[in-house]
Amino acid sequence: MFKLLELSTTYPNQVWLNLSEKQQQQAWQRSQNHANAMTCCNAYLNELCLTAFIPWLEGWCQEGQESDKSTRISTFSESSLPSLWEFINGTIINFGDVRLALIPTDSTDLDEVCVPQEWVDIVSWRADYYLAVQINLDSPDASWMRLWGYISYQNLQQNGIYEESDRAYYISGQHLTPDLTLMLLQPEPVFPKNLQVESRPSLTQETAERLLAQLSQSSVSAPRLAVPFEQWAAFVTNEQWRQDLYERRLKQVQRVAESDPPRINLGQWWQNIFESGWQSLDAFLSRDSVQVAVSFRHRRSQRNEERQVYVEGIKVIDLGIELNNQSVALLVGLARETEERVSVRVQLYPVGETTILPPNIRVALLSQSGAILQEYQARIHDNLIQLKRFTCPVGKQFSIRVTLGEFSITEDFAIALFATDE
Repeated sequence: MFKLLELSTTYPNQVWLNLSEKQQQQAWQRSQNHANAMTCCNAYLNELCLTAFIPWLEGWCQEGQESDKSTRISTFSESSLPSLWEFINGTIINFGDVRLALIPTDSTDLDEVCVPQEWVDIVSWRADYYLAVQINLDSPDASWMRLWGYISYQNLQQNGIYEESDRAYYISGQHLTPDLTLMLLQPEPVFPKNLQVESRPSLTQETAERLLAQLSQSSVSAPRLAVPFEQWAAFVTNEQWRQDLYERRLKQVQRVAESDPPRINLGQWWQNIFESGWQSLDAFLSRDSVQVAVSFRHRRSQRNEERQVYVEGIKVIDLGIELNNQSVALLVGLARETEERVSVRVQLYPVGETTILPPNIRVALLSQSGAILQEYQARIHDNLIQLKRFTCPVGKQFSIRVTLGEFSITEDFAIALFATDE
């Protein structure tokens, strides 16, 4: 694992900031009032981004670079940020007359940047410059944030690729400028001020109420994609409507939680307590008949090198007679990040004589309400599919579903408690 000093020496033109354990804990606590694990994670990354970037920018100004510049969160008050991050990734900052959009990610893939359409096509939210931020949280005491480049609105429009499926602009990393110094020393607004305050789209109260009723349903996993963009833009820029939708979705989750059946308690896995059908990876590997033991052992060795506190549980799933009783292994890996949260990795492997997964088999992450948050499907010759790593606080619930044709199995999880260290 590279240390922050090594990385900042290798890439001296980029801004590298340490993320202390205290910053992480405070950001995590502030980001927990959200509808599901994915929106909690989005809020957490944006909280961390804001917590680290604002002091750095203020310090940069105080060092004499631009002492007359003022920095502040633009458009959104601190109390309204949760309702923003429930639906959209990113934060707007005013730097004097210039508007910056911070776009954080915890991905290690820096080939491109994904900018939500709201920050580009809603005039009152549009930024002059877009800053790509990478956040690394491999361990609480060695975490960092990297501002690895920026791009102007014009260049994003000229070189970015718009994807309708997720309403976002994708821009290749090669179009980003890594050194922020010139932009911060001589920031030039892209738009005249009169364009920045151009009137936003409007909705009738009747339409807004209809959207509130529709988008607050737990079956709607991504409200920003569920209605035409023009309607969504008019709705989300109204702070009262956005806050109302945010609160209604939280209430939906609370109602589901009150009637939810018992779930697998992942916190007990650290005590080597597994529910029926599940076992530790060590127990699984001790079976001589397992064909994939070498592959799993190699994975486990890598994981334990990366994280000191790691536990993995596995369940073998028989896909049924129609598939000649072929089986797959659902592997759930847990890394305790703090006493309040755990990192989760979900993978699906073939088991038995075959070394590839059945084509079109799918694994999905479901919210507590049953909405699909992530889903991946095996292609021909895939020997593994996995979900993107996500974080989950104590008390949160989620489900993992494996499907193939008419076959489907869902495993329900919760982290009700952690094992205490003896």
